[in-house]
Amino acid sequence: MKKMLIGFLAVMLSAIPALADDPGIPDTIAYQQRVYIPYNPGSGMIGYLSVYLVTDDSVADITIPTTWRSTDGLIYADSVIWDNFFLQWDDCWSRINRDTSIIHILGFYDLGGEDNPPLFTNLQRITAFTIRFRIDPMAEPQIVTVDTTYDRRMGSANFGRLDGSDSFTPIVVPGSLYYGIQADIGESGRQLPTEFVLEQNYPNPFNPVTQISFELPSAGLITIEVYNILGQSIKTLISEYKNAGRYSIIWDGTNEAGQAVLSGVYFYRLTTKEQSITKRMMLLK
Repeated sequence: MKKMLIGFLAVMLSAIPALADDPGIPDTIAYQQRVYIPYNPGSGMIGYLSVYLVTDDSVADITIPTTWRSTDGLIYADSVIWDNFFLQWDDCWSRINRDTSIIHILGFYDLGGEDNPPLFTNLQRITAFTIRFRIDPMAEPQIVTVDTTYDRRMGSANFGRLDGSDSFTPIVVPGSLYYGIQADIGESGRQLPTEFVLEQNYPNPFNPVTQISFELPSAGLITIEVYNILGQSIKTLISEYKNAGRYSIIWDGTNEAGQAVLSGVYFYRLTTKEQSITKRMMLLK
């Protein structure tokens, strides 16, 4: 009976003609980025990639059709592990189709009976579930990208509002699983960077999540800090030793206390022992 109910709900979701705009601060689905797994030819391996959610709305159901792209088809998802919060919901369901490289993921907070807590993170990032990937012993070194997709039955990724009035599309930040590829090698096997580079954040303007990429020609201690227009440091995004290579980090529009900051112009600064670069970005709500 439960399978029939889930199938019915999935069809109903895909039949929605259009999704409403997300009021306020857009909610977010963020896939974990740059999960590194060492190359181990001849032996099967397991990798785990987490999926995070950020909401400022009370969400009653989630639909997250997910796809992965393996260049040789030998790295594939084999299970979805739900976080404890969602085990309180009446149903959290997933089905993996290896032939199409799609994971059907649905969650419903209340299908009748006792009330369950809706999803409301108050703009804090929480882990929704973790995808377990199986790596075939014959798999070649590669980067597996993980993202949402459009599915004929489920439609696109969407969150259903608690009052049942409509569904809306969240912002999506893709992720990746690096098998046998070092942090200092680019996605197509490029050599180490030769220049110190801080790229413009993307998207820009943004709300509430943006990605900052940078390149290091040599190893060393680095910091990336976010400043407000008064020059006050509001958050340190990273402060650690890094090897030469290409990297990306995410800023979710919060300060050190985890509180959402106001709309406006902000600056981010990459600093090493030898030099620093500062760039401007804009948060719009």
